[in-house]
Amino acid sequence: MRWAAWTSVFAGLWAIVAPFAIGYYTVNRVATTESVVIGILIGAFALWLAWDEHAPQYVDYVLGALGLWSVAAPFALAYRELTRALYSDVVVGVIVFVLAILGLYYRSHYGARTLTPKTT
Repeated sequence: MRWAAWTSVFAGLWAIVAPFAIGYYTVNRVATTESVVIGILIGAFALWLAWDEHAPQYVDYVLGALGLWSVAAPFALAYRELTRALYSDVVVGVIVFVLAILGLYYRSHYGARTLTPKTT
């Protein structure tokens, strides 16, 4: 499931550049900071999964939690009225959360703690 890890890396990169690409960095400093920080964290953990085929399973749990936070952040940090930031955070969060769940399912389905299934 390396494709899922790389997709999460790109979602994290989007979260980092989104405030500047879609122009809300001058409007709300909290939304900008949250997006950049969560993007760095998502990108780093997803990169760990993409590069290390023996990455521990808890990395998927961390990514899932970061995805949930990305969805909740506009409401928790009170910038939900900034629709560009809201949609960007929610889309990134849903993508990362769903891919983390898929990664956990894949690992448990094949009985391995790695991203590469055992071949017989």
